Amino acid sequence: MKTTMKTLFAAVLFTAFGTTAFAQLGAVSSVQASAKILKQITLTPENVNFGTIASGGQPTDLTPTGVSEVNVGFTASQGRLVIDATSDEPIRVTFDSIVKLVHTTPAFDSIMYVPYLSATFGTRTVGHADQATSVLVNNVVKTGGMVATEPGGLGRGPFAIIYTDTALANIDQTTLFIGGTLFAKDGTSTIGSGNTSTGTYVGTLNFNVIYQ
Repeated sequence: MKTTMKTLFAAVLFTAFGTTAFAQLGAVSSVQASAKILKQITLTPENVNFGTIASGGQPTDLTPTGVSEVNVGFTASQGRLVIDATSDEPIRVTFDSIVKLVHTTPAFDSIMYVPYLSATFGTRTVGHADQATSVLVNNVVKTGGMVATEPGGLGRGPFAIIYTDTALANIDQTTLFIGGTLFAKDGTSTIGSGNTSTGTYVGTLNFNVIYQ
């Protein structure tokens, strides 16, 4: 009888050990949340004007730097976009790569405008000496130096990376000079007297400026 009881006790004890539930080992962690607050970006625009030009001539090129302009009118003037934003922060300037200019009266013909831009620190007017030394905008983050955009850019869209600087009298401001080239409506040919109607053509160049 004792032997039987011992055997039954051992069986019960073994079963109890075999069915014991152990607590699952958990894990805990945490993450931080952060935000960098910068000043509101403000923009001051001025229009581009190619002036009165002759069709059938050389390609029309209004350089943003004001140097080596070709086939533009005496009243031609580069446009400007003055950007006021927190200094030394990369700023993404998105703009149209090509703009359709439409004949105003009647609106049945068009030509193509390909913008390109240059940049310089501060608030600078068209014709200022700094315009001639402004740098064509680039679309890469700069590696250093006192420049508003990384050198070596082509000045073309769809976007550029620029900076503002506090070392100048015009704190936190950079001026973009806006030039460009005109083409016939096919986007490649020069404006010729045989395929382009005479008259005034108007279009809109759009910008979106945000912190990178």
